[in-house]
Amino acid sequence: MHARQTYGKDDIGSDEFLRSIPGAHEYMAAESERLQRRPPTIELSPDYGAEIPLWPQEDVTDSLVPAELKERLLAWQQVFEANFEPPSGWKSMTIKSQWAETAVQLEADLRAAVDGRVEVEVDLWPLNPGFVHTSQLNRPPMI
Repeated sequence: MHARQTYGKDDIGSDEFLRSIPGAHEYMAAESERLQRRPPTIELSPDYGAEIPLWPQEDVTDSLVPAELKERLLAWQQVFEANFEPPSGWKSMTIKSQWAETAVQLEADLRAAVDGRVEVEVDLWPLNPGFVHTSQLNRPPMI
């Protein structure tokens, strides 16, 4: 038996709550279905403290990437770590532009390296307004 989650003073269940928001229940059902059907995926995305900007951070992910490309990904991650500071962002627009240009080539090379084995998703959140992760942009607004 599942415990009922409650939201707010009206103490309604999560399913009822989602149904009260136009489109939210349908969105969550469709997103769940999409995630279950998608092929194996790796994500190119920088993050603090990450050695390499590939997710999931597992040996199997690393094994998909040639050594030369891995070295370039590590260098790109290091540029991020050294030059991006929340909440203010990039130390300079020049570095931000160079980092973004490098990302385009890294993405193309990564897609070519893993073609036919896994899909590639990209989240260049440090370039987004407010530094919001791309996956957050597609979700219904939080209440």
